[in-house]
Amino acid sequence: MDTSDHLKFLALLKKYEGGQFEWHPTEGTVRGQVRTINLEKHPRPYDIWFNYQMTVEFDWSARLEPKGWVKSPNISIIIDTMGYKFNMLGSERLGMVSWMDQTLGVFYPPGGSALRPENVKEESDAHDSEA
Repeated sequence: MDTSDHLKFLALLKKYEGGQFEWHPTEGTVRGQVRTINLEKHPRPYDIWFNYQMTVEFDWSARLEPKGWVKSPNISIIIDTMGYKFNMLGSERLGMVSWMDQTLGVFYPPGGSALRPENVKEESDAHDSEA
């Protein structure tokens, strides 16, 4: 990926700041309000196409539990872009899928599909509802 491709991809990602990102790794689903998305050259000692590390930082995040969305500590998700295929989903959303383990991610633009913070339970509320 040359510098102009890197800048184009970074510009595309920046459109999703202020929107939301939903992440489906094998250990559970996380969704949150995107604060920043950064793209940096991966620290590998060799240069290969799409050799970048993407970091998604959240204003707030929640994990999907059997009883619904539960507030989780603010996290950063670090993604090795070499392991993913990116595709536009319709005209607004950006999807990604892992080549290795089928982990999925979807970026939603600001004002797009949204999990509202008021619909996210506090950790204590989620445990109380299980009793």
